[in-house]
Amino acid sequence: MDVQAKQLLYALGDGDKIRDRVEYYLFNEELEGLSKFSRSLVEAVNTLSSMAVATMNAKVVMAGGDDVLFLIAEDRYKKELLLELLEIFKSSTGSNFSFGVGNTITNAYLNVRKAKSLGGGKIVEQEIIRE
Repeated sequence: MDVQAKQLLYALGDGDKIRDRVEYYLFNEELEGLSKFSRSLVEAVNTLSSMAVATMNAKVVMAGGDDVLFLIAEDRYKKELLLELLEIFKSSTGSNFSFGVGNTITNAYLNVRKAKSLGGGKIVEQEIIRE
């Protein structure tokens, strides 16, 4: 991706209430369940990353735990594709996933926090300034 030639958007994704699920398994000493959940997180994040690259030609900046950060050329960005990623994460892990999208990493971070505060499983893309 030619990052100099195109307007870029940051898409920051984060799993919802993942810590609560991990704590449940820990407090109930369900190590097998925790291990299975952990594997599902790894698989889901890898799938989201691969699909973002394949469908939007995204650059993966970070993909680990329950977090992803993609750089996407504005002309390749499609909210519908991120909605598909939310569904994939949910079906793989049983947990919701939220995305914040913005022209800056700060806006993307604020937007993912807003998505989570609205109950999670959402995409917030406010403050995207079109040039």
